[in-house]
Amino acid sequence: MSKFSFLKPGGGMPPMVASTVFIFLAVIGLYAAVQQGVIDLSDPVELSVEIGELPAGPLGDTVPVPLTVRLTNNQDEALALTAPDPCKVFRWLVLNPNKEFIQSKPPEPCASVVMQGRLDPRTYLEEDYTIDIDTRRVRPGFSYVLMVRYWGHETRVPLILAAPVS
Repeated sequence: MSKFSFLKPGGGMPPMVASTVFIFLAVIGLYAAVQQGVIDLSDPVELSVEIGELPAGPLGDTVPVPLTVRLTNNQDEALALTAPDPCKVFRWLVLNPNKEFIQSKPPEPCASVVMQGRLDPRTYLEEDYTIDIDTRRVRPGFSYVLMVRYWGHETRVPLILAAPVS
């Protein structure tokens, strides 16, 4: 009789207990592999948007919203970056909580030049932008969704414009 005969069906340990022990050991092994860096569970390419400090005080016709956009290549290979023209490298739009359109980047004249770039492995590309939100389209203190598309990658972040201080 072998040492592990109790793991075989009918070998002394009920099948459900053997399955539970196996799953428990597999989860512990997976956790250890992630902690040791053997397995990387991060997204291969991450896009993050950080909203800077918004103006406090009475709102004018537009509110300038400063953004820092970061595209991170977590892969071991370079990432090819392409956009049909310079105006499509960075695009944005604002949605209400019901995902209805509120405002987007206004159209602008743009050269018909395909944009290409490269993001080396394990590096990031970061740029600062300022978008102008039309105060006639939004209500201060309400929650909106800012959708950003940068070099073909997309993310959504919450956007709340402060209520004017009286």
